[in-house]
Amino acid sequence: MRRTLLKKSWSYSPKGANTPTRISLLAAAAAASRKPDAMQSAIGCITNTAYEEHGKEQLLAHEETVATSREASILDAAVRVVETNPSGTDFGGSAPGILRAKALRLLLNVSASAGIRALVGKAGGLGFLIKVLEEQVAAGDKARYSADAAASVAHGRDALDTTLGLVMNLGLDDGRALELLSQGVLVPIAAVLKNCPWDSSVARGASASARLLRFPVGAKQGREVGVLQGLLQAVKSAAGNPTAPVSFPPKVGTATAADDAKSAVLDPCVRALAQALKNDEDSVSVVGNDITSLLAVVAAVKCGREGTVGNAALALQMVANRQDCLQRLGQAGAVPALLNVVHHMRGPAQRNAALALARLVKREENLALLKALHGLDILNCYLKL
Repeated sequence: MRRTLLKKSWSYSPKGANTPTRISLLAAAAAASRKPDAMQSAIGCITNTAYEEHGKEQLLAHEETVATSREASILDAAVRVVETNPSGTDFGGSAPGILRAKALRLLLNVSASAGIRALVGKAGGLGFLIKVLEEQVAAGDKARYSADAAASVAHGRDALDTTLGLVMNLGLDDGRALELLSQGVLVPIAAVLKNCPWDSSVARGASASARLLRFPVGAKQGREVGVLQGLLQAVKSAAGNPTAPVSFPPKVGTATAADDAKSAVLDPCVRALAQALKNDEDSVSVVGNDITSLLAVVAAVKCGREGTVGNAALALQMVANRQDCLQRLGQAGAVPALLNVVHHMRGPAQRNAALALARLVKREENLALLKALHGLDILNCYLKL
């Protein structure tokens, strides 16, 4: 199977046949997955074959015929491997965690397809995924996320990133996202955001959160179980834990390597934070009443990356809807930061910044500062555009 992996299918000639018969590699690997000693190769084969769109189409066609045929479900087999975590001589000598890791990677790859997402865990639900995530977080926390813990096949950084990636993919589908919320998936994600030092895992945890906090029930749940606090902690850290506002951002091209490295964490965290504030009024109060959080979000407005700037401006816009937060927003340097976006950027980032400014200047001190910065002329130019 490995030798024919790149061909996606192979040919063979049955005894007495005049022409070769084409056999799907995916179907052949699926048949081998019923044999414990061949399972590792079979799962790896299916994972790589289904990485491409044609492979996903083959897999979806196979899964859709399972109910009316004698074929076994590949997705259900992968879920069983994740649940049981098999190993030992009966399974080709696989070490503990190897087959589970491969099965999770298979589910991650194929769940990029909307049709397949709806079928993952269809028989028994998504509880298996929350259970694995909880185990991984508990193991990492117990080992204090050491270097040895990071390298663990079962609970290390790659394993945690794969599980969070699968949550991210499933979160694209409304029905699966709500199912994950009902199973309590935000609890272990909150632990990742607050305690895990691995940037890639924090970034994936934030990205998964963003897809779950877009629902009011998810935003409320996220505030209650600590996701909001975890996001704020990560945003502050990635923004350099600012304690005072800076008038304007550095010029384009002057960002340090450290700034670039932190962007992988800052971008998804700000996106998730914007979703939380958009869908939960109490979350707005938490952020609006904390000057250090506002300083961090204002710093994100100054990062220069369009998507992050737009989401940070949206977050400030949500906070600016509250009259009692306008003074703190002014103290955090929101007026010059947002004005700079309106002046120099275009698209959603510019629009969100302009709307946030329009709310900010309802307070007299903020309006006076805007005038001193010639902000009214800049806003008039924006409105003409």
